[in-house]
Amino acid sequence: MDLIDNPVETYPSNIRDAILSQSDFYIQFALCTREVESQLMKMLRVFLSRYDILYLRDVIVAIIKELITNAVKANAKRLYFKNKNLSIDNPDEYILGMRSFKHDVLFENSELRSTSPMSQQLAPAQFTPSQFTPQTSQQL
Repeated sequence: MDLIDNPVETYPSNIRDAILSQSDFYIQFALCTREVESQLMKMLRVFLSRYDILYLRDVIVAIIKELITNAVKANAKRLYFKNKNLSIDNPDEYILGMRSFKHDVLFENSELRSTSPMSQQLAPAQFTPSQFTPQTSQQL
């Protein structure tokens, strides 16, 4: 799959039907672009509507964004340390690596960020609605 041409992949292609039929579905992407965020928001809206819990949308959006940010940073850090032949578990090497990691990877215009193999890594998110049973306020 060429991630530049297809930055977001979903399975099945009709996520709405999968959610409504309580089938498993997933989304995977290399970078969290506007297209990815749009897909996630559509999926979330359908999912929350299905269970009549749309009022949780803003909280769940904040959680999802934080999880994605943390996952991307963690993956980037591991790949960066591997490319620099540094051990992320060695305290001295960790300090050394973190000094340059923030500048080399996290700044928006960093050369390493745009050419990194990290941009070819997929971030899958799988959902299993059949395991989700929301509680009503009467059950709480």
